[in-house]
Amino acid sequence: MMRKKICLALSVLFACWLGSAGAQSVVVDGVGADEAAAQRDAVRNAVEQAAGTYLSSRTLVADGQTQLDEIYAQSQGYVTHTEILSRAQEAGVVRLRVRVEVDMSADSKLMSRLQTVAFLDDPRIAIVVLDAAGAAQADARDAIVEGALSERLIDMGFHHVMDAGQTASIAGSVRLAGTVQGGAPQWDGDARDTALDYLVLGRCDTHDYPVQISDGRGYREMSAVSSARADLSMRIVDYATGQVLGTFQATGQGVENDGGIAANLARQQAAAAAAEQLEQRFRHVAATPYAGLVVTVKAADLATARRFAADLRTLPGVENVFLRSWTDGKAVLELSSAQKPYTIVDALHARTKWAFFVSDATARTLTIALR
Repeated sequence: MMRKKICLALSVLFACWLGSAGAQSVVVDGVGADEAAAQRDAVRNAVEQAAGTYLSSRTLVADGQTQLDEIYAQSQGYVTHTEILSRAQEAGVVRLRVRVEVDMSADSKLMSRLQTVAFLDDPRIAIVVLDAAGAAQADARDAIVEGALSERLIDMGFHHVMDAGQTASIAGSVRLAGTVQGGAPQWDGDARDTALDYLVLGRCDTHDYPVQISDGRGYREMSAVSSARADLSMRIVDYATGQVLGTFQATGQGVENDGGIAANLARQQAAAAAAEQLEQRFRHVAATPYAGLVVTVKAADLATARRFAADLRTLPGVENVFLRSWTDGKAVLELSSAQKPYTIVDALHARTKWAFFVSDATARTLTIALR
């Protein structure tokens, strides 16, 4: 419940404020052994007060408080201007009153960190980037690009970024190549049952060619230098529903004596550009106040699944329930609700007579088997 309140409060506020830019002016007091220490204390207090505007005075979970401690420790980097209004010294302690301008623009470092706190439900994210030459093969992965994107997500504060071994079944789907190229997101067999919230899916096309130089007589000849270009096409997919949440492209260039080395340099450059765009896309996802919840129900028949969906609609905080599909004894339900999976489970136990067990759960998905 606490996580839900934090995410809701922050997400709504970010959605309202992302379009605005500028600094927030606050007047705070600072105390220290000397004037410099007192001013640092005042700056930290100013950033804490500005952040509190967005945190809406709600108690944070432990991970969130850790994130905020890190933010406050770097307070100087979020301030654009300070003005000392008054100073006093008593018993070896300096007291300052300071007006501080805190950068609260949508693209500021402070807002970026606060949005990460807002997204502390910590979804499970998989990154699969396939080589164009073998996009339908599980081992045709671009480790350079995948590594750069994973590192950026971890830097943002996401802790459940799956490694390459865990994503092998997803990459091995025979339908994945078509998905990368713009087809409807589909995957087969075990891949579909992977406990995952978001799939970052990409394709990397790399071409290298020798550089031609003039021979001084009006002709061109091949040199010992190779040039390479890498083109990345990326999509962020809601794994439960298949909805595409964002797309972006990135390119890179590399020049070296060896074509393979030049291609790797091009991949590195493209990966760095893609990582910047990936952060922006996930910041946008973090600022969305409602993303829904997908519940997979294993039931004896469709009629039972429909009755279960009807009871879900009666739960507090659930606005509506949509039956998206029924296949092989499994119903996929999409809830119009900002509730988290554990809240839904608690409500089902307390308010309904259904006997069930939970076989799997992530930040945005829930798998239930009815008894």
